[in-house]
Amino acid sequence: MHHLKAPDNQHLPSQAFFFCPGVHCDLVYFTLDGRGFETDNVRWAVGQKSTLPDRTLCYCFDVSLDRVEAEIERTGQSASKAFVMEQTRL
Repeated sequence: MHHLKAPDNQHLPSQAFFFCPGVHCDLVYFTLDGRGFETDNVRWAVGQKSTLPDRTLCYCFDVSLDRVEAEIERTGQSASKAFVMEQTRL
């Protein structure tokens, strides 16, 4: 719901949604009964559907692939990855 543009995010069916990770597919979310939302229906680019080096890996904490790779190249590990994992663990 948070990724969808209005008015799509205000009229969601009560069914479970699934994510389509295909890089060359415009479909982002879908339900088993055939309802779907494509890349034009979401508020920002979907990192998993991109091959760009600056694609977003974590929307909540604004972490991109190039940032993680630069951290790993510089220090051998990613502080961003560790931070996201710490913030999202249950």
